[in-house]
Amino acid sequence: MIFHCRHASLMAIRKEFDRESLETGKERLALSTTLQETSQTNSINGPPLGLVVDIVHAVSYDQGNTAFATLHIAHHSPLFGGPLGIPSKANLAQVLQDWHQAGIPKAKLVGGVPLYGRGWILGNSNDTFVGASSADQDLPSVYTNTSGYWPYYELCQHIRQDNAMVVFDQRIAASYAFTKTW
Repeated sequence: MIFHCRHASLMAIRKEFDRESLETGKERLALSTTLQETSQTNSINGPPLGLVVDIVHAVSYDQGNTAFATLHIAHHSPLFGGPLGIPSKANLAQVLQDWHQAGIPKAKLVGGVPLYGRGWILGNSNDTFVGASSADQDLPSVYTNTSGYWPYYELCQHIRQDNAMVVFDQRIAASYAFTKTW
């Protein structure tokens, strides 16, 4: 039922975009939507949605928030694998595949990439790998004032100021950074 309401609203918006384009002679505005993790694929009828919208932003970051609930070092948006570096469906490639299988055309799918980072205080200075236990969430960011959540520009400053080591994890096809404390 939720999708039917959303679908009707999207259809109304699309019709208005079409009407405005015909009236003005200008190119029609693009209609996009954002869909969260794949748990929604059961409640959304992909083929009609794929016909109405021009772009579907598939969001895969922070699925289930497992890492913060268990205090394990994790990647909040792995391309493959999972947040803890072990096989999981909580990754961007799987989200895109699931939405395509739900009926969204590949040409309309866009993978959502977060412009923020998640961070932890290390439990052991030698355990700097994805999946290791942590002592706590990282210190609050100046901008967000939220522990363990840093906007991209602050994260870059944090990495540079603390001379952090940046590594690329092949298992998840994503990068992360660490020091002896975070």
